Amino acid sequence: GSLAPPLALISLVLGSILAGAATPTEAAGVGATGALLLAWIKREMPFARLRETVIDSMKVTCMVFMILIGAAVFSLVFRGFGGEDL
Repeated sequence: GSLAPPLALISLVLGSILAGAATPTEAAGVGATGALLLAWIKREMPFARLRETVIDSMKVTCMVFMILIGAAVFSLVFRGFGGEDL
């Protein structure tokens, strides 16, 4: 396979950040979309695999948010019982 498309994508993402045309978050979105398009063009990302990947990403994101919610509840209970005065 040719290295030109991935190198072009890397150059686009880093170049847009360094030129000030995009924030790192925006450039990450462009990079993710570009990588998905490259995989789709090379027929390495069928819809079923994309669906599985999205569901797995959602599961991990939900787990992280549950940890954050648990930490926030713990913090409130800890402070509510005067734990910060110990």
